[in-house]
Amino acid sequence: MLTTASLRQRNEQQIHAQIMALGPISRKKLVELTGLTGAAISRITRDMITDGILIEGDGAVESGRLGRREVELSANPDFRYVLGLTITGNRRSMVLSNSVGDVVREADITGVDISDPTRGLNDIADAAKGLIFEAGIRKSDVAGVGVSMPLSASRSEGLVTAPPINWIDVPVQGILTSSLGLPVKIEARPTSI
Repeated sequence: MLTTASLRQRNEQQIHAQIMALGPISRKKLVELTGLTGAAISRITRDMITDGILIEGDGAVESGRLGRREVELSANPDFRYVLGLTITGNRRSMVLSNSVGDVVREADITGVDISDPTRGLNDIADAAKGLIFEAGIRKSDVAGVGVSMPLSASRSEGLVTAPPINWIDVPVQGILTSSLGLPVKIEARPTSI
């Protein structure tokens, strides 16, 4: 069932997607691209600016007409961050990116021993906490963690089997979620790239 809240969320997502795809854009152009009314665009983008999702540009766009000059809207790069982890047999690394995909900080953690999966995942989580701290970012501003691994089919819900690193039925998501206090999504290496 379509509710006012779900419709509003869908409209916000549509606006955000246009801004992410096209870069800085005026409200007038958003009206053209989304089919939403000018009033709806103004109200939704005002709320998105208040929430810190969007920012207004410093300059104004020449509209070629009289009246108020158009201001371009952009995604706020510092709104949220995402932590990406790669765990393979020969490479372990992490990268912290902002909400527009710019790398804020990265680290090679290949030295972390993963022969014991639980200890290895906890060591990786500790390194990730350090990376977030060193970047000067609050954990509450990290939206979640994406993990890229050499996976095979899991036999049980929530358990990961990764033969190239000799892991069988390891609760990767549970260990990392518990240790980091963040949502975790795991992807097979070929689909995560």
